[in-house]
Amino acid sequence: MTQSRILLCVFPTASQNEWQLATDALAEALHLAEPELVQPVRAAPSGWVRPNDRAPVPAPGPDDIVFLASVGWEDPAQLPLLEAARYAGAKIVAYVHDITPTRRPEWFAPEHTARFTAWIAAILRLSQMVIVPSSATARDLDALRRRLDIVDYGTKRIRPGDSVLPKASAASPVAGRFVLISAPLDVRIGHAGVLSAWRRLATRLDAGELPPLVLAGRAGGLTGDLQQRLARDLPDVVVRLEADAAERSALLDACLFSIHPAALEGWGFAVSESLARGKPVFAANSGGLPEAGQRQARYFDPLDPDDIARNVERTLRDPQELPRWQREIAQRFRPRGWDDMAQDVLVAISGLV
Repeated sequence: MTQSRILLCVFPTASQNEWQLATDALAEALHLAEPELVQPVRAAPSGWVRPNDRAPVPAPGPDDIVFLASVGWEDPAQLPLLEAARYAGAKIVAYVHDITPTRRPEWFAPEHTARFTAWIAAILRLSQMVIVPSSATARDLDALRRRLDIVDYGTKRIRPGDSVLPKASAASPVAGRFVLISAPLDVRIGHAGVLSAWRRLATRLDAGELPPLVLAGRAGGLTGDLQQRLARDLPDVVVRLEADAAERSALLDACLFSIHPAALEGWGFAVSESLARGKPVFAANSGGLPEAGQRQARYFDPLDPDDIARNVERTLRDPQELPRWQREIAQRFRPRGWDDMAQDVLVAISGLV
C-alpha cells in the first residue's frame, strides 16, 4: 500500500452522540496507525479539502482509496466527489453502522428516510467494499441490495472499539442508587417499554427497593407523548435531556446497572461501553446488541415490558446478583480498542490495492 493514499472522508458535526464519537475515534486511530498513508479529508464544493485548514487535496486516482468513515447523506458535496473518484479509478470503501431509516421509516420524517435511502443506495453501488459492525447490519444490507438489484462486491464485519465516552472528569450529577438509560429520548430507542416495566415494578417492590430510573440524552423525534407521560405520572424518573458526553460518562460510572432497550441498532455502544467499564447491562435481544454484549450482557424482549420487569426484579431482589455479575464481566469481557479496529480495517482494505 506504499504507493497509495487512503483519503479518510469525515463528516464534521457538533453532535456528541455515540455514533459520532465512535466515528471520530476510528478516524483518529486510522490516522495514528498510518499517518503518512491516511489523510483525513472533507467534501467541499471545490473538491476534497483537509478538514481543519480547508487546504485542497489532490483528486483521488487509480492508486487511491476513499474511505467513508461517517455517514454523509446530509452533505450535498460528498456524493458528486465520490462519483468522480470512482470514475477516475479510485476504490470506495464505506463504513455503514446501520440503515435504520430505511428499515423503520415510521420512526423518521418522510424526507429524512427518502434522502437517507437514496444516499445509501448510491453508496452501495459505488463501493468496492462495505465494512459493517455486526452481522445484523450485514443482513440488512443484503436485503436492501437484493431489493435494489445491487451487486455485493464485498462486505466485511469488523467489531468496533468498545468505549466511546471520555473518562468522567466530575462526580455524577445524580446521587444515590439509580439505573441508567444513556441514549437519546427518541422513539427508536424504546424507552416506553422500560417505563412500563418500572411502573409494574413499583407495585411489586417495597418502598426503597426500586431505584430511580435516569434517562440521559438529548430529545429526539416523535416523543411528544412520551415526554408528556414523564411529566404526568412517572415522578421517580430523572430526565437529563442536556446531558453531554462527560455527564453521561459520570452517570455510567455511578449507576447500579444500565439498560439499553433499542429494538433495532447496528451495534450498541451503550452496551459495550457499560461492559468495558465493568458495569452490568440489560439489553434488547435484537439488532446488533447481542453482538455488542456477547455473553456478559443480559437480554430481554424490547416489546415485552413484563420481560423487562422480570429481569430487573430478579436482579434487585438478590443482593448477590450484581456483585456476581460484575465479577463475571471482569473475568470474561475483554475490551477492544479503536487501534485494534483500525488495524483490522487497514488489513481489510489492503487487498483492494
